[in-house]
Amino acid sequence: MSLSRRNFWLSLLGTLAAPVGIYGYMRREASDFEVTHTDIPLPGIEKTITLLHLSDFHSSEDVPFELLKRAVNLAANSCDPDFVCLTGDYQTTDFPDQARFIETLAPISEIAPAYAIIGNHDFAPRPDGMVTFKPMLNLLKACRFDTLFNEKRIIKCGDQTLELYGLGDIWSGTCRPQNCLQRLDETKSPRLPRLVLSHNPDSKTVLQPYDWDLMLCGHTHGGQLKIPFTDIRPILPISDKAFSAGLYNWDQRKIFVTRGVGNQHGLRFNCRPEISVIHLQPINT
Repeated sequence: MSLSRRNFWLSLLGTLAAPVGIYGYMRREASDFEVTHTDIPLPGIEKTITLLHLSDFHSSEDVPFELLKRAVNLAANSCDPDFVCLTGDYQTTDFPDQARFIETLAPISEIAPAYAIIGNHDFAPRPDGMVTFKPMLNLLKACRFDTLFNEKRIIKCGDQTLELYGLGDIWSGTCRPQNCLQRLDETKSPRLPRLVLSHNPDSKTVLQPYDWDLMLCGHTHGGQLKIPFTDIRPILPISDKAFSAGLYNWDQRKIFVTRGVGNQHGLRFNCRPEISVIHLQPINT
């Protein structure tokens, strides 16, 4: 074989191998969990409170129960939280096998008291052609999670007390802060620290007139694909692309967006799945 022909075939093989190698890497990264720790000073916090934030499990063929079990085990060993927050999208398209779902996720409630809301994927069809979140809400309750659907809870962490609000999903039209939150112009001081669970960070616009300190969200998956050496995430499923992943200051409040445990299509690139540990702290620390 002549040198030119040999070089041609080597070049062709290299060209064909590159996409295969990238695909294999993206498949591996989708199961390479990262445990992150984020300190968030909040008004009214007297001593550090630790919470575990998990989101976007996306139980499916692309995210099998074996992978989710590994994530739950890693989360259980990552910290000793005061409580756990789950912010939606437990399935992708098909309603999961209930027995295996409970077996896989119920151990989260053994880590600490767990509070859960739904996401835009967590619906089931009704006979009349509409959709309902009730089957998923019932499944979450079977996992011993305290489910919130536009509801409020009071949480005791030792001597510290918090208010926790869990909302419906904005894409499905079930995000109704008026059902549980006070408006800013109605709030009286002093008050307890207020945390909001809302699946999609775009819901901040609906929540702007209401009184809260920190919103925990998922939904974005961090974009699943992040161009190296940039903050470009070309497939973010949100209107405000500035809120892709991490902690943000917004309108004198804070928003934390986790990249999520699972994914869609079984692929991630430069955007590892995340188990988020959050440390609420006094402002003066």
